[in-house]
Amino acid sequence: MLEKLQRQLNFRFIKNDKILLIASIALTAVLSLWAMFTPAQHEDHVESASELGTSIPKGYSIVPLELSNSQGLSGMIAKNGIIDVFMSKQNAPLIENLRILKLSAGEGPLFGALIPEKMVGKMQNILERSGLRGVLKPANAATTKINLPNKRQKLIQEITIEEDL
Repeated sequence: MLEKLQRQLNFRFIKNDKILLIASIALTAVLSLWAMFTPAQHEDHVESASELGTSIPKGYSIVPLELSNSQGLSGMIAKNGIIDVFMSKQNAPLIENLRILKLSAGEGPLFGALIPEKMVGKMQNILERSGLRGVLKPANAATTKINLPNKRQKLIQEITIEEDL
């Protein structure tokens, strides 16, 4: 009789253990499926000034750069890149091998040009022109070169006067 009671108790424990095991497997499967198909909540990541500051080398500054073809370049540049900058209706580049950073912003893609601090004022005047466009260059491009148009005017102009005698 004692053996019969012992067998019944073991069967109950084994039966309860199987139920618990099946229940825990089912619960794990349901939670895994729920986690897999629930859309992740992504926060819009905007780089703070301190995050951006860590990517600026010492002695350089970032100058905002508005390009007419920034939408197209944005798809090709993940974080930073090298471009040639052209003025509208010009075939020769205004700036060759300019290092740029892609900046996070609310509206449209924005880029910043990596400029030596001593040239920031001059480059702001150049880069604020409208109609600039960029062309992506390979990552191993040479150093930055600025090609300013030479529009010097003569200080003294010769005027000839013909006298009727």
